[in-house]
Amino acid sequence: LQQRCKALEGERDALADELAMAVTMQQKLTADLQSLPHLQREVVNLRRQQELTLELLGAREEELDDTQLTCEEMRLIFRSEMDRLMEFVPGSNRWQAPKLPFPPSQR
Repeated sequence: LQQRCKALEGERDALADELAMAVTMQQKLTADLQSLPHLQREVVNLRRQQELTLELLGAREEELDDTQLTCEEMRLIFRSEMDRLMEFVPGSNRWQAPKLPFPPSQR
């Protein structure tokens, strides 16, 4: 009977330890659950911020593309003007008077 009593006491102690661990775990989970709404709001805010950042990045990329196209156009215009002006450089095989876009009487 004493052996049985000691075995039951050991089982009781083990169950008490298990219960204490379960209560501790339950308290931790309750605390985590209470912080969940704050974390959810933070996730929503971070997602919003990410969307805005991506939108701004897209706008900057569009601006960059436009600027690169403008620079390329300006380079081509500059090159064309330089080629046209080189036609009038003395010593060139193509020395001739400049061609004006309008008749001289309209100046």
